[in-house]
Parts: sequence; C-alpha cells; structure tokens
Amino acid sequence: AVKGGVAITFLVKEKPSIREIRFVGNKELGETDVKGVVDLKKFGILDLAKVKKNVEKIKNLYIEKGFYLAEVRSEISKPVKASVIVTFRISENAKIRIRQINFVGNKRVPSSVLRQYVQTSEHDLLSLLTGRSTYQEALITRDQMLLQAYYFNNGYVRVKLGKPKVYLDRTKKAMYITYFITEGKQYRYKVLDFAGDLLWSSTRMKRMLTIRSGQLFNREKLYKQNILRLKTRYEDRGYAYANVIPRTKINDKKQTLDMTFYIQKGPRVRIERIELSGNSSTQDKVVRREIRVNEGDYYNGSRIILSQRRIFALGFFEKNHPLYGIKVLKKRGSAANRIILTFILKEKSTGTFQIGAGLSTFESIIFNAQIAKNNLFGRGQSISLSAQISGIRSNFQLRFTEPHLFDSNVMFDMSVFNFQRDFGNFFAVTFSQTNTGGSLTLGYRLAEFRYLGDLVGSLTYRFEQVQVRATGSSLQSGIRIKGFFSGADGPTRTSSIRLGLRLDARNNRIFPTRGHLLSFTAEHADRVFGSQNLFTRLSSSNRFYFALPLNAVLRFNLTLGWIMSPSPRGVPSFERYRLGGINSIRGYRVFSVGPTRKIPSTADGAYSLEDFNWGGTKQLVFNTEVEFPIIPRVRINGVLFFDAGNSYDDNEFIFQDKRNPGLPLGLYLSVGFGVRWFSPIGPLRFEWGIPLTPRPQDDTILFEFSIG
Repeated sequence: AVKGGVAITFLVKEKPSIREIRFVGNKELGETDVKGVVDLKKFGILDLAKVKKNVEKIKNLYIEKGFYLAEVRSEISKPVKASVIVTFRISENAKIRIRQINFVGNKRVPSSVLRQYVQTSEHDLLSLLTGRSTYQEALITRDQMLLQAYYFNNGYVRVKLGKPKVYLDRTKKAMYITYFITEGKQYRYKVLDFAGDLLWSSTRMKRMLTIRSGQLFNREKLYKQNILRLKTRYEDRGYAYANVIPRTKINDKKQTLDMTFYIQKGPRVRIERIELSGNSSTQDKVVRREIRVNEGDYYNGSRIILSQRRIFALGFFEKNHPLYGIKVLKKRGSAANRIILTFILKEKSTGTFQIGAGLSTFESIIFNAQIAKNNLFGRGQSISLSAQISGIRSNFQLRFTEPHLFDSNVMFDMSVFNFQRDFGNFFAVTFSQTNTGGSLTLGYRLAEFRYLGDLVGSLTYRFEQVQVRATGSSLQSGIRIKGFFSGADGPTRTSSIRLGLRLDARNNRIFPTRGHLLSFTAEHADRVFGSQNLFTRLSSSNRFYFALPLNAVLRFNLTLGWIMSPSPRGVPSFERYRLGGINSIRGYRVFSVGPTRKIPSTADGAYSLEDFNWGGTKQLVFNTEVEFPIIPRVRINGVLFFDAGNSYDDNEFIFQDKRNPGLPLGLYLSVGFGVRWFSPIGPLRFEWGIPLTPRPQDDTILFEFSIG
C-alpha cells in the first residue's frame, strides 16, 4: 500500500527470441527445400504453436516427395541470454514405392488403357528415372481426376469414381492402389440448340460449333472448342461479360443427350483503361507495343488473346495462364459499359552469365562462355558476347539487337565475329578456315496476321574476310589449298546484300510448343559491293511445332538451299553445302555428306590426288522429332527423330544423286533417339543416329554429344 492508494506491480517475463534454426537428419531433401516451407524467422519471438505448425509443414513436404513414413519433431534449447535454438530432427525413412495399380469396375475400358492416363506408375526401371512410382498423395488425387476426365471425354456421362483405396504392405516400403469405377454407358449428342440473347440465327451459330449430332459426348471438346469459341465470338463484338451456359437433357434409354446453349450477352463495353502489373524492370512501352487493343475501343476477346500470346512470346515473363501464357484480369470501370483490363506479369531472369566445359564426339574438349542480356535496361533490347573454343574451332561474337529502333517498327541488328574452324578431323585433305567480319540488319514488320503471325522483311549487309590455310598432313603433302578453294592465294573478301522474309507465329521464342517459323532469304555477293567471292544464294528454313499430350512436342524442319556463281571457277568451296552430324542428318558423320573432288598433292615429291568433300550447290534437310519430358523438374527430355537429306552437285537436281542412284528419292535417311538436358551451362544433347541408307564408311549407330 502507498499513501492515498494501492500500487500495482506487473511482473513480465519476456518470451525468448530465436537465435538459430537447425535441421538435422535431412539427407534426401536439401536444407534449401526444407527451409522453403518453414516460416519461422531468425531473431523472431518464439511461438510454440507456430513451431508445431512448422513440424507439420516439414512432414507434409516429405509426404509430397514420397517419404510417407517420415517423422519430424522439434527441440528447443534452454534459453541463453534470452534466446534459444530451435532444432527440427527429421527421420526420413525409406520412400514408399507403388508396387501395383488396380482398377475395379472398368468393364468397357481395359486397365491397360487407363494406366496411360494416370501420372503414377508401378515401380520399374524406367520409373526410377521419372519418379512416377513414388507414392504422393497429391498425385493420387490428380490421377482420379484424370481418369474421370478420360471417361467424360469419351461419352461416359454417368461415370462415377469412388475414393481410391491405398494399402501399405507389411514391410512399409510398398503401396498398392485400387481405383473403383462405375462406368455407365456412352452417350451421344442428339439435338443441339441455342437460347437467350442470340446475335445470329441458330443455323449460323451451329456452324460455329465443332460438335455435331451423333458424336460422342466430349467434355473437353465441349468447353475448349465450343463454349469458349461462342464466348469469344460475343466478346469480339464488345460483350466482355458474355456467358454461355450448357443445359443438357439426358435420355438414359436411348443413351443420347440434348444440349441447349443458353447465352447471356450482358452489356456492350468499351475499354476504359489498360493497366500493367508486375513489370518492375521491363518498361511499359515494351509490353504495350504488343497489345492489340486500345483504350476507348470496344472490348475484343480475340485481340486480347492475341495480345496475351504476343507478350508471352517476348520471353521476358513467366507463364501464368495455361492457354495464352499471360493472365488478364477484368474489372468494371467508371460505368457499367466501361471495363478496365490488367495484364498480370511475372518477370523472369533475362540476364545470363555462363561458363562451362564439356566433351563432344567431333570437337573433343569444349570451353564456352557467354554474357547475355535479353531485356537490356528493360527496353526489350538484347546484347550478347560469346566465345567457344574446342579442338576444331574458336568462335567469338558480339551481337546487339534492337527490335523497335527509335520506338518504330524497324528492327536493328548488328554483329561482329571471328570464326576459325579446323577441318582436319573430317577429310583426308586437312585445312583451317578463318572468317572475320560483321553484319548490319534492318527489319520491318510488313504485315500482321491474327493466326499466321508477323511477316517481317529484312535487309542485311555482310562483310567478311575469308582465309584458308593448309594444316597437318595437307601442309606436309604440299597441297595447294588457297587457290583451289577460292581462286586466290591470299585472303578473299565477301561483301553481300541479303533480303529476307520471315513469318513468325511461335508461342514462345525460346521454347516453342506451338506455331511455325517460316523464312526465305536471297543473298547476292557482287563486285559492285567490293566482293571477291561471287555468288547468289537462295535459302528457305521452315519449322513447325505441335503440342502433344503429356507435355510432348512434335517438330518438323524443312531446310532448302541453292547457291550459284557467275565465276568460271564456280561457287567457292567454303560457301558450299556439306551435311551430316548432329545439326543436320544424324547418323552420318559431320560434313561427310556431299559431292567429292580430287585435290592434287606432292607428298614425298610424288604427284597424287586426294579425295575431298567439295560440297554441293543445293541442299535439302528434313527433320522430324518428338521431344517428351523424362524428368520435368530438372528439364531432362527424351527425343525420337527421323532425318532425311542430301547435298547435290552442280549437275544434279534436288532428289537426284548421280553418285549413288540407289538412294530413295536421292535422300540419305536415318532414325534415332536421344536425351536432352537444359542445364545451367546450356543445352546438352546426347543423340544416337542409325543410318537407314548406310555407305561402307558409315557406322551402324553413331553417338554424338554437344553443348549448345
């Protein structure tokens, strides 16, 4: 008590702070992975409830990775200077493998078919690489949804899937999974009709559909190809909030369903404002010049989808929309007939510094280094300095690209280079070739097509000095390399103008999965430009990309070339086409496909002739390949391929090989397989080619390896 009242004293005991967070026993998962799910902070106040929640988070992480029996407990040290150490002790135990997957009730669809549509698989040698045989609860739930989707997409409207039964065997190392299915019967469309706010007649709207009366019900096709198409048609007229509701009437006796598309068009709206979110480094103008709608325009769904695809194709942003790459949010503007669009962007790293070393079957040891920035200062420009040194070449190149010169539609590209290659490993005649020079390119978008892509024209000036020298055995044999190759004993100049057309409709410039890239170029080197090497070259390169199920990609490539010269000596050999190797026709050794010539030699004072792959004046290369993920998390993919091609001499036409008339259509053919890894130091390729039209000198199967 105190005079005039009572004194109250509060005794406070502070909770200790966290001095350190430790993880013990985590051998299979790295500390970075475990830390990623823990939200305790160093020097934060100790909260026992929060510690307990983090124990569960770590345990769930292990379950997600297949360690179903993992145990996690926390330990808190005695306070020292009002701080403690929190330790998470982890007993990982063994991963649980899926021993067997069973299906019960599937009378119409074989189990072998259903197994193709689930992510998990029974434990075998291949599953060790893919990780698909490791038990993960989230994948089991997803597999149930995939099975249901398969049935819905094949007419089974009444299908029901019970909860999967999971059984752990006595060893606690193997899991048995059983899916219970009630299939029902397959249903077909009978009557297709429309109701609600119709902008066109029912007859015309039926022509917009891809489904017809009599076809099996397919839920994915219904939504992605029909409801979405109808919705987009309304959106193209400005009805941003249009809604298409499918109403079905099922006849179980006849196994048919009548479907009425009920349409609510909503108000017709104009775009009040276009906003960008998430582009902290990239300047607004880089994104906005890819947007194909303007503020004040009526809403247009197709143009907004095109804008989403074009922004994603820049390669500067992460994918956040499954179909169009970039997400767009719509919200009401200042009035009911106004709308605000927000493009949601998530930037990714566009600057790289790479340094690495490797081995190649035809280049021996390879050292490479590159400094590159694909979105320089957020302006969309790119600059790169690269060097590659190996047993046969040393390449140095500096390149700068401005896609919109002075904010116009003019593209500017500049490069300087020094390329040196030693051809001693490929021919009986050994020589080296050095190209030093540069190029300037101006390009302009001539036209833009909604689905076909951008048509770009370009004009390039190229200047380079070419030096050819005899090396190794050719030098010792006294082979007169220089004059034989170009008609001049010293370095020769190439000064040329190249016109190009390119039609680009790839969905991504770095890793395309859909679209095409078509190009045609005409290059002319003439005395008018100060060129000593005289030629005209016509080239065409055409690439097509198709997305397949399970994230696989089908690719086609067709490359054509034809070069001619007014010079009496013909086309210089260093400008001719030589094929073979991992970048053209796999299964045939690099530069081994092409017409040969005899080069005079004076070895040991005696005159003789040596065979040399002189090269052709025409080429055709056709490549088909399917690339599919093996270990998606680290971007390891498998590939199957078929190649065909040849290099043709001056007196031959394409598809005509007078040297080997037995070739089918005058083409060398090969098939093969490989593994690709998009590693931190660049793309690694391991490929095995099997020639289908072998020559005596060809290998039965040729392994090649390269770093891109």
